[in-house]
Amino acid sequence: MSDSKQLNRIHRYLTGECSAGEKKLIESWIEKTPVNRRKFEAFKKIWEVDPRQEVETDLRKAWDQLEEQMYQVDMKRSRGRVQELQYPSGQNKRRSSSAIWFRIAAILVVGILFSVYAITFISDLQGEEQTITESESVMQEVKTDRANQSEMTFTDGTVVRLNAASLIRFPRQFDSDVRNLYLEGEAWFDVRHNPDVEFIVETPEATIRVLGTEFNVRAYSNEEQVEVVVADGVVALHSASVVTNEENSEVLLTKGEMSRVKPGHVPTPAQQVDIDSYFSWLQRKFIFDEQPFGRVLREWERRFDVDFNVDNQSLLATPFTGEFRYETFDEMLRLTSITLDFNYSRNNNTITINK
Repeated sequence: MSDSKQLNRIHRYLTGECSAGEKKLIESWIEKTPVNRRKFEAFKKIWEVDPRQEVETDLRKAWDQLEEQMYQVDMKRSRGRVQELQYPSGQNKRRSSSAIWFRIAAILVVGILFSVYAITFISDLQGEEQTITESESVMQEVKTDRANQSEMTFTDGTVVRLNAASLIRFPRQFDSDVRNLYLEGEAWFDVRHNPDVEFIVETPEATIRVLGTEFNVRAYSNEEQVEVVVADGVVALHSASVVTNEENSEVLLTKGEMSRVKPGHVPTPAQQVDIDSYFSWLQRKFIFDEQPFGRVLREWERRFDVDFNVDNQSLLATPFTGEFRYETFDEMLRLTSITLDFNYSRNNNTITINK
């Protein structure tokens, strides 16, 4: 992963703006190697040098202040080095060039740059010059509420449909060597084939690597597993929280196959499934095949923006099979209550189920 993308995540981690899944990914990355920990600690110290300089929510104002500071910088552009930064308050503080440019990189991450502007900084951690541009560092986020879906087309031609109560985060412009994004919730992908540039989907518990294919990822934070189903092509799936070189650490999925990843476990072996039930949400249909009733309720909560209270918790594990194509929510609930033999009452968007 590029340094600019990792800066993006570290910035959100330090400011408390990252999701639970991203928090887990960052902490796993920190523990992976001593080098990663040193990088993180160095960035954290740099960020805390001057709390007064915290990034503001008014991006336009923050950019104006940054321009005012940069105006006073005596730069040797041919070498990409910074000599000194004068602060507008009259204080004369000196920082290392890497500290200044890591600060600027953090500002880049939250979207302050409004045109493609390359900034070169000297990395004390790696001893080499690096360049960050807006196209690589600025991330975009699409989030759907309950009862809503969203569809988008990326710059490479890949089409993504985001299911209800889901979040996807991706760069404005993909890198030349990898197409990388982050997902929480459920999404369908039709990835534009490019044999030279991998497409990687990261979730809190799994990483999915493809070149070009059609597949579905289900990674809701309130469910205990990540589920990947392939409609066409080939997908490589491995755990984001298990580091192992064992042969079963990565599972290859082809057309019509599915695998699951639970926290702290390697993916389950590939198995053939009827993919219609896993892709039915794309047509706003429901097809359940021996699914626990608790999963059925979670899907309805997200699709119809309702909440269920179930008195008898054992009902949640009861397998349910059913197909709904044109029924309204009230009709589905009534038919299901007959099938599973339960009573229910409704108060606005809250439904209480009694066995």
